[in-house]
Amino acid sequence: MAAETMAGKKSEVDWTFLPTVVYSTPPIACVGLTEEEAKQQYGEIRTGQFPLTGNGYASILGQKEGLVKVISDAKTEVVLGVHIIGAGAVELISSGVIGLEMGGRDEDFTFPLYPHPSMNESLLEAVEALTGEAIHLSPAKQKEAVSA
Repeated sequence: MAAETMAGKKSEVDWTFLPTVVYSTPPIACVGLTEEEAKQQYGEIRTGQFPLTGNGYASILGQKEGLVKVISDAKTEVVLGVHIIGAGAVELISSGVIGLEMGGRDEDFTFPLYPHPSMNESLLEAVEALTGEAIHLSPAKQKEAVSA
């Protein structure tokens, strides 16, 4: 943007979906809203998490520490935030940025084909976890109704 402006060209920038990256061990990357921000702005939200311990490629690499968390609006299914801790976080957050920039919904993240095995599948499984469809997670326990 600075170079374009100095060259006399019209330039613009939108910082809305600028990812935050922490180059630590393991790396951390996020884009969009946090769970708390999403609750405040949208009310009813859904969160899906997928631990890297369930990812085959993370096992191959021996880097199973971390998780991918996705937050979406429960009414519209628009993805509001993507948070990643672990191997591949820095590279994988770009998929989150593109999805948020496009106003992507849950299905926009689950429709494409993901390479197998890959760290990318962790993002897919976190999105599938929004609706209980992640195949590498144990099924969520159903709460039993208490009768009086």
